[in-house]
Amino acid sequence: MDLLFILMFVVAVVSVLGLLLSITLPRTQGKDIAFRAAIKDAASAVSTANKVMDTVRPFIKDSVSANIMDKVLAMAQEGVKSAEQLYVAGHLPADERKLEANKFVVAALRMADIDITPDLERLVDSAIESKVFDLGH
Repeated sequence: MDLLFILMFVVAVVSVLGLLLSITLPRTQGKDIAFRAAIKDAASAVSTANKVMDTVRPFIKDSVSANIMDKVLAMAQEGVKSAEQLYVAGHLPADERKLEANKFVVAALRMADIDITPDLERLVDSAIESKVFDLGH
């Protein structure tokens, strides 16, 4: 499962528990209910959620980075196929295919509001080379 999804799930569960307690506790005033046990259980749930958050937090950035890498690889494949099709149709010289694939990937990343860093440019370049190799050229 995606770590971001797990994080959102934990936050949702804790929020629902808090909401249920805020609704239930005022309605139980004057009744013989073990409030201390309920409060201890709620505190334990919050403590557990905090521990999960502390454990998951370092991996969220890595998860986002992995997601970007997956997108770059997918876009590189599409960019290489597009450039190859333009070349086969005679609309693109052979020596411009890599540049055309690169333009395709960079444009797609910008449309997704992803900042183009030097590291990302190297990843795009490597991904394009890999996809060209997959074509067997």
